[in-house]
Amino acid sequence: DGMIDEMIPQVGQHCTGGQGACQTSGVNICNVMALNGYSCNAATPGAGTAEACDGVDNDCNGVVDDFGVPSASSNISGMTVVDLGASLNHVLITAYEASRPNATGSAEGTLTTKACSASGRLPWANVTWTEAQAACCALNADGNCQAASKGWRLCDASTWQAACKGAASSCSWGYSNTGAAPCAHASNVNTYAGVCLGSETSVSCTGGASQCATTTGSGSFAQCHAVTGGGNVFDLSGNLKEWTATSPTAGNYELRGGSYNNLENGRTCEFNFTVGSTGSRLPNVGFRCCYYP
Repeated sequence: DGMIDEMIPQVGQHCTGGQGACQTSGVNICNVMALNGYSCNAATPGAGTAEACDGVDNDCNGVVDDFGVPSASSNISGMTVVDLGASLNHVLITAYEASRPNATGSAEGTLTTKACSASGRLPWANVTWTEAQAACCALNADGNCQAASKGWRLCDASTWQAACKGAASSCSWGYSNTGAAPCAHASNVNTYAGVCLGSETSVSCTGGASQCATTTGSGSFAQCHAVTGGGNVFDLSGNLKEWTATSPTAGNYELRGGSYNNLENGRTCEFNFTVGSTGSRLPNVGFRCCYYP
């Protein structure tokens, strides 16, 4: 009748094998041994890899970013955390400002399922306090905020400040210039590469992390990290202001660390005069997460 295989219209149509990062593609072909007369010629899916915080189903089990609860010893790709030590009851803090799971070094990403902590990604800006808290709580085993303020959530301002001040609890900024005074201002560094991204760098932008903030742990500001006993914590001064869980007045929460458009005095560890309401959304505001045992 001039038509081929019209009783099996699925032949020639796109098909896949496996799921997640292991998924392969092909087309349906005639197969007289198959129940319906056709089968997919996609290659056999691979075995998958360890799950990472990247918006991908790396282990190919059908669930995206199910990497478990982060810990300082878990070595999860895209989820670096630091143990702040016995003096702070071993609270964990994310080493980098939060980024979306599918963020890259040139795109902020779109996924809002949970917060990641990785270097070289554009941070998660334009986020409300409510959204930031939910993204941190999503790191808990059940994906929700825990009772009695335990588990993963936004950091208390006191925890954030302790991390910023470093292991010696004496640093004024969250950076570690080399020399005799490891956390003092490097007055001889006029490029501010040894400090952090603030207004002194004369950033010209129109708003938004992709125009104004640098990538997390940027090599352009190699000294922009606080040194703690458990490891380095990056971008606590400058880049983006960060939401905390501390509420000085009902419905308002402290923002710490200053941002790319703040002078250095507004980026100190102790500067606490900036607050925002739960629904505030600004291009120079981001967050990081803490775990309370």
